[in-house]
Amino acid sequence: PDVADYIARHYRRILLREPTDAEVAHLRQLYRDVLAAGGEAAPAYDWAILMCFSVLTSTESLFY
Repeated sequence: PDVADYIARHYRRILLREPTDAEVAHLRQLYRDVLAAGGEAAPAYDWAILMCFSVLTSTESLFY
């Protein structure tokens, strides 16, 4: 399934706004990078953790 809806849902919950096209593209690239790194049996799970971490620790999330 398309992850854009998943990404948008998390942005709405965490930052109370829609993600930009660039943010969605960066997070899709992150998934490709996690998949290419291999090693773990669950790349989607690893990507979801990294995606949440990156949004939750963004400057916008911490200070606004």
